[in-house]
Amino acid sequence: MLDLTGPMPVHIQMATRIEQSGEVTAHQFDEAGQLIQMGATLYLRYRERDPETGAQTPVTVKIQPDGLVILTRGQADLRLQLHFHPTQRLTTAYKTPYGEIPVTTATTLMESRIQNEPLHGEVAIDYQLFSEKELLGKYQLRLIFKA
Repeated sequence: MLDLTGPMPVHIQMATRIEQSGEVTAHQFDEAGQLIQMGATLYLRYRERDPETGAQTPVTVKIQPDGLVILTRGQADLRLQLHFHPTQRLTTAYKTPYGEIPVTTATTLMESRIQNEPLHGEVAIDYQLFSEKELLGKYQLRLIFKA
């Protein structure tokens, strides 16, 4: 396990693949961020920059020692938090200006590796996203960070 004494600057690469209504889209982000350790839990924080508008969205990836990974995008009145666990379907809420929408993740693949020397980590998550019982899409997330 890592033993960080404070926030460490890291380089973050995030790739996503989204399959919705028979259409596939892919996005790739290459950003500077921070790795923070609190107890045995790791937090990766960065700002995702929209290539078309330049708008920045705060993103936090929380990696817990029990295997749970939590991805939070946005803040205030527009915030999505997704929980990923290799054996459980987990429901959270997508907060919008019009109210909260319950969303459920069904994780179909979850792998993570983190090494200390040199500091480097990889997280791979495939999941299905549901609203009520309706499948919204199938997603793949690949995250790599390096000091």
